[in-house]
Amino acid sequence: MGNSESEVLKEKEILERVHSDDDTGFDLMVDAFAPMIYRYALRMCGNVDEAEDILQDTFLTAKEKIEQFRGEGRLRNWLFTIAGNTCRQRQRKLSDKKRNELNIDDVLPSYDDSIEPSSLSWRVDPVKQILNEELKERLESAIAALPAPNRSVLILRDMEGLSTRETANAMDITEETVKVRLHRARAFVRNKLRDYFEGNQ
Repeated sequence: MGNSESEVLKEKEILERVHSDDDTGFDLMVDAFAPMIYRYALRMCGNVDEAEDILQDTFLTAKEKIEQFRGEGRLRNWLFTIAGNTCRQRQRKLSDKKRNELNIDDVLPSYDDSIEPSSLSWRVDPVKQILNEELKERLESAIAALPAPNRSVLILRDMEGLSTRETANAMDITEETVKVRLHRARAFVRNKLRDYFEGNQ
């Protein structure tokens, strides 16, 4: 049985327990999904305390609204949707603070179908390519410098493994928008890391 099949069966078990008022259902949900939600939140906000708050708020909201989840999609994706909304709400509340975020039109190239995603060598396997702490820091810094919408798409697609359709549903945007944002995010990160890779070939 593949990982995806196993994950779907695990989600089914969690939902069955939750809907039958089994107290262990919610605990299983937290155990299964807290690590990936925390990773997403940490990369989106770049702050451990904020990420922990987002993680807590995400599961509190999930517990309150779990009856609204009818199983049309993946439970994992539904939780990412809640986490994304929570991130945006918290960012709006902090909008009076100056945020260090780049203007997408100033730093990103226009969308170009001629550049194949497979040419982005850093995407092969981020874990395998993090050869040392310097590269890890450069990668995380490049991701953190992305505008939030593009950063979210990159994390969901390339780091958490959601499909284009799942990412679109989680972020409530079109699949074409996902493709454009992902292309821009990959190109931006690739450009940020180009000097490092060229110097280490």
